Amino acid sequence: MLMLVLACVGFVGAPDGSGDTALEDSDAADDSLCSSAQDASVPVGPDCYSGSLACGGEVTATTAGGLSTYETEDYGHLFCLTDLAAQGYTGTERVYFVDAGDDVYAHARLDAPCAHMGLSVLRWADAAVCPDPEGSATACEGDEGTGSISVLFGGFPENNTWAIVVDTAGAAAAPFRLSIDCG
Repeated sequence: MLMLVLACVGFVGAPDGSGDTALEDSDAADDSLCSSAQDASVPVGPDCYSGSLACGGEVTATTAGGLSTYETEDYGHLFCLTDLAAQGYTGTERVYFVDAGDDVYAHARLDAPCAHMGLSVLRWADAAVCPDPEGSATACEGDEGTGSISVLFGGFPENNTWAIVVDTAGAAAAPFRLSIDCG
């Protein structure tokens, strides 16, 4: 039974019995993301978009060079996230456009090992302009934290398009990895 439990949780012992090499490898991956240089260019557009992501896509980037359009009040007003830790989200953010396909659910996963970050997905039909933080999005989901955070979104039979906002909680920019899976 113990072997079955260990197989399910993915325990891999170090050769000298000192610990979990899977955890150590994960820490090394986090360290490499935090110390790697990312492109800090301004968003390529249109408007505030740093690009678009397709289902199955992934981007490794930084919030440095992004715009500073959304703050805590905007996310709360749109019911994306509540900022319970009162971080403020005054830093720069990156925005990506996603078309999940009609009536399809998608899962956005943000790896944010270097800073407290917010991940918001706003239902948005216009790939030429970004959502208005004053409340023009018809649906929003979000999560916040450090490490791996995720949001399930979509399922609309028409106009199942979204703007995904990756934001740092504080003023300092931070690198991240964002992936989208649909199905």
